[in-house]
Amino acid sequence: MTERGVLIQSVLFEGSAVAKLRIGEVTKAMMPFFVALFTVLLMVTYLPWLSLWLPRTMGL
Repeated sequence: MTERGVLIQSVLFEGSAVAKLRIGEVTKAMMPFFVALFTVLLMVTYLPWLSLWLPRTMGL
């Protein structure tokens, strides 16, 4: 597992412990955010004009 994976996992475990919720409940509540992040990742990856808009606007 990568360092980021360990970091995300530890934050998930600690956050669920502090909130006194099960991991499944926390993950289920976070799913819309994961979907939104994945959608933006796909858009930036496969629509090059979207990711190049800001540099072109700034004249880079």
